[in-house]
Amino acid sequence: LDGGAGRASRQAVLLVADEPAPAIETASASHPTFEVKCSGSFQVLTGDQEVTGWTLRKARELLAYLIARGGTTAREEAAAALWPDEPPDRVSTLLSNAAFHLRKTLKAANPSPNGRLLTISERRYQLLSGVFRVDLDAFDAHLRRAETLEGADALIEYDRALVPVLRDMRETR
Repeated sequence: LDGGAGRASRQAVLLVADEPAPAIETASASHPTFEVKCSGSFQVLTGDQEVTGWTLRKARELLAYLIARGGTTAREEAAAALWPDEPPDRVSTLLSNAAFHLRKTLKAANPSPNGRLLTISERRYQLLSGVFRVDLDAFDAHLRRAETLEGADALIEYDRALVPVLRDMRETR
C-alpha cells in the first residue's frame, strides 16, 4: 500500500477515521458497529466486547483480508491469498465456507436486521459500508494531518497517532 500523504484511506468506503464508533459514516442505530484493531494482534470488537465464536479460523482471516483491501475484493484474489497451495476446485468451497462463517460470527456478535454485513456481487465480496472502524485508518489520518503542520503542533499530532498503537502493542504482549 502506498504510504503517501495524498492517498486515500485503506478503508475509505468503510469508515470515517477518528470519529467515535456510533458516528461512522453510513451506520445507523439499525446497523451493528465493529471496531477492528490491526496494531498488536488482530481483534474485532463490538461495543467493548471482543467478538468470539470464530468457529472457522479462515473466516477471521477473510475479514482481515477484506479490511486490508478496503472492504472489497474479487473472490479469486481472496481465495489465492487465503489458500495459495490448495487446488482451485477445492478453494471455491473453502472460500464459501469462510464467508458463511464470517457472516454467522458477526451476526451472532451484533445482530443486524438485514444480516447483510458481507455480500457477493459480480464475483466480488463487499463488506457493508460504515460499520467497521479500523485503528490503522485513524493512525493514517493523524499522520496525514501531522504532515500539514509544523513544530509542536506536528509533534502533538504524531503523538496522537502513536499512543493508541503503542498501547495496543503493549496489551498484546
